[in-house]
Amino acid sequence: PYQLWLAERAVHAAALFAVRGDARHADFAADILGQYAMAYLEFPNRDNVLGPTRPFFSTYLESIWLLQLCVALDLLETAGRGEVGAQVRETLIAPSVALIAEYDEGASNRQVWNNAALLAGHLLLGHEHAVEPIVFGPSGLVAHLEDGLLDDGTWYEGENYHQFAHRGLWYGLQLAGQAGFTLPESAVGRFDRGFAATFATALPDLTLPARKDSQY
Repeated sequence: PYQLWLAERAVHAAALFAVRGDARHADFAADILGQYAMAYLEFPNRDNVLGPTRPFFSTYLESIWLLQLCVALDLLETAGRGEVGAQVRETLIAPSVALIAEYDEGASNRQVWNNAALLAGHLLLGHEHAVEPIVFGPSGLVAHLEDGLLDDGTWYEGENYHQFAHRGLWYGLQLAGQAGFTLPESAVGRFDRGFAATFATALPDLTLPARKDSQY
C-alpha cells in the first residue's frame, strides 16, 4: 500500500508544481521518480499471486502504480522539469511495460488497469505503433467497453467491481483520446451511463453500500 500511496504523492506534487511553480514540489516528485528508476530493477519479481510484478503481488497493482508514475512524469515534463525523464523511461517505464504486457487477463477488471498502464507507458516511450492493439485488441479498451459493460453501464462482473473498473476505463478513454483514436459512440455511451449506474443501489441516506472488494 505504501508504494501506491507514494506514487500518488508524486502525482500530487507534480500537479502542484504545474499550477503553482513552486520548485519544492517539482523536486519532491522528481526525487520519487528518480529513486524508483534506480531501484525498480533491483526489486525481486517473486511471490506473484496474480501475475508477474516487482513491487507487489499482482500485475494489476503494478499497473496502477506505473500509471501514476507516468502521470507524474508527464506533468513534470509539461511544466518544464524533465531532467529525470530519460532514466525513468529506461529503467522503470520500459521494463515495467514489458512485464505488464506478459500477463493478459482478458476480460477481467484487472486487465482494464493493465491496459491503462500500457497506454500511458507506450505513449511516454514514443511507441505509437504499440497503442492501437491496446485500444482495439481482443482484450483492449473497446472490447471492455462493448463487452464488459452491460447496457445500463454497469460492469459485468458485478457492482462490487463497477467503480474500480469504471475508474480504469476513464483513464483508458482519456489516453486513447490523447493518442488520437475515435472510439465507437455506442461504447462511449455505455461508459457515460456507468457514472450514474452505482446510484441506483444507494441506501436511503444516499450512501453506497460496501460489497466484497469495495472497502467502506
